[in-house]
Amino acid sequence: MSAAGIGKLFRTLSLADLSVLASSSMAPAYSLAAVMGLVVAAAGTGAPFALVVSTIPIAFIAIGFMRLATERPSAGAAYTWAQWAFGSRAGYFTAVLIIVGYYFGALACALPAAVYTVELIFPHAAASAAAIAIAGICWTIFSAYFLIIGAQPTAKLSAIFLAVEVGALVLVAVVALSHPFTGTVPLGRTGFSLGATGLTGLIVGAVLSIWVSAGWEISTYSSEESTGPATTPGAGSLVGLLATMALVWFCMVAFLHVGSVDGFTSHQADALAYVAARLGGGWVATLMVVTVLASSAAALWTTMQLLSRAVFAMGRDRLFPSALAIVHPKFGTPWVATVAVSAPILLILLACGLVSSAQQALQLVVSGSSIFLGLTFIIVGFACAKLHLQAGERPRHAFSGILLPAVGALWTLGFLIFDVWTQQTPVVQALTAAGVIAAFIFSATAGRWTRAKSPMNVMREEEA
Repeated sequence: MSAAGIGKLFRTLSLADLSVLASSSMAPAYSLAAVMGLVVAAAGTGAPFALVVSTIPIAFIAIGFMRLATERPSAGAAYTWAQWAFGSRAGYFTAVLIIVGYYFGALACALPAAVYTVELIFPHAAASAAAIAIAGICWTIFSAYFLIIGAQPTAKLSAIFLAVEVGALVLVAVVALSHPFTGTVPLGRTGFSLGATGLTGLIVGAVLSIWVSAGWEISTYSSEESTGPATTPGAGSLVGLLATMALVWFCMVAFLHVGSVDGFTSHQADALAYVAARLGGGWVATLMVVTVLASSAAALWTTMQLLSRAVFAMGRDRLFPSALAIVHPKFGTPWVATVAVSAPILLILLACGLVSSAQQALQLVVSGSSIFLGLTFIIVGFACAKLHLQAGERPRHAFSGILLPAVGALWTLGFLIFDVWTQQTPVVQALTAAGVIAAFIFSATAGRWTRAKSPMNVMREEEA
């Protein structure tokens, strides 16, 4: 660490690395398994179109992330940019949203990775909460190890897992399209039509689909580890987002060729298992298990990577203990922040193994955690617009820096309000309210122990 107490991360990630990390974090196979059934239940054969509708505002916000990452790169990303745009209190508020959202996001990946590992290797113990907890703990430790030894090794490992995942999904999608049609006849052109539920169903499906895209923003949180031009991190996020959503859309269209709306509605817990059964099971079923396992495992360590970088930035700003900003002298990674991120995940997984009902309660909590991530997207969209409006008499990048991020933020905010107030259970609504209140309380009381001026602008410090 330097005299100012700021650790500098090693710059080792290329555009290809960042794009791979973004796609891996989005976990297309796991997202299809967990979300496609829900989307089809809501939008019917309009599910692929609902995915397109949900991708548009997220792409607009991703452009805002790209603008801010280019002009003001920081491992804190949303946390840092909220401070720049709206002041320290907004940054503290956003910090809580990031921690809550991504902690439970990591748990949402650790649990299925554990479940599919046990199902594949020890099928006789598939119903054992203890076996699932042990597998989840092993995956978390494995993830932390790779994150500590370097961002580059993590990106290379992610590339291997992503290649398996994409290859398997494309193969099964082609098999499904070549299979005789056994799905539900669509009302219009497949992939771009409303289902029987109409506009209301399309909106509900779009709200559910929005969370398929969560994770693309990892590239901007890794902006201090990027090589090449300043545009590389933002471009990596955008490329990963669009490529992955295109893959998921293609798979949805293909899988609706063999699966009916009623069938997907009855198999919302694992849509890919239903698709495999429609294709005869056998090697397809085994391949789907391996694919979802690879997908959820890769999403686990990429989510942990994103969160560790955010926590690293918070430690560097003295919002949390400065030890979190320590960088490994050999590997150039925030190893203390990585350990700090891993410890609570391990403890909660252990609790899931000791108390069988804990896993069910955790799933309920995780189902609402994506709301907090949506709030961080909204904040960044508005932050990007404000910062570009303040650029001078003639705003810079009026279209991509102001209009698109603001529209994306408003669009996502509308989806979020609709989702929380009309679709979520009272328990999730209460959880959301409690989280937002906690963020407000923290933002009002935190910061008294921080320095008057936080070292946020890493780009300027490096130039100096």
